[in-house]
Amino acid sequence: MSILLAEGQTSDVAAIISAVFAGFAVLVSLFSLWRSEKANERAADADSRANSAAESSHLVQLAEVEYTMRASIDASRIRFEDVALQHATALSEKERDEAYEDIKGTTAEAYINAYEEACTKYTDGKVDKTRFKKTYQVELRRLADSFPDVFAGSSNRYAIKSVYDEWENTEA
Repeated sequence: MSILLAEGQTSDVAAIISAVFAGFAVLVSLFSLWRSEKANERAADADSRANSAAESSHLVQLAEVEYTMRASIDASRIRFEDVALQHATALSEKERDEAYEDIKGTTAEAYINAYEEACTKYTDGKVDKTRFKKTYQVELRRLADSFPDVFAGSSNRYAIKSVYDEWENTEA
């Protein structure tokens, strides 16, 4: 089927057809853009949920580390206190003094080791530093009073000394 048009009319029809196709192409492009933005929003939401889950998991891990540290320190403290009770019930004075010194030394070592391990986790960034400081600052002061040799320059308790100095020696 052919329509006979005047010479000038053929170019007008071609222009109209081209404009219709161009308009249709613009609509398809806009629709594709809209769909792409929706897909990006869904992906961003999924990414946000994944990041939130990872952060929650990390916080749980930090809490577990802190709990383990606390349990270790408490167990060492209880053992240290038990040694004092054993001292009072020894049979002879000489045996009591010898046993007390031996047990006191090993118990004190375990007690200090628990703090050294906790402070190492602090310096390694494996615990929440703000909460750690609130929880252990007073305890480290007591430890420094009870065991000043731990905080002496020749001591190999680097983590304890480092954390204590960070908190207590503000002029550094």
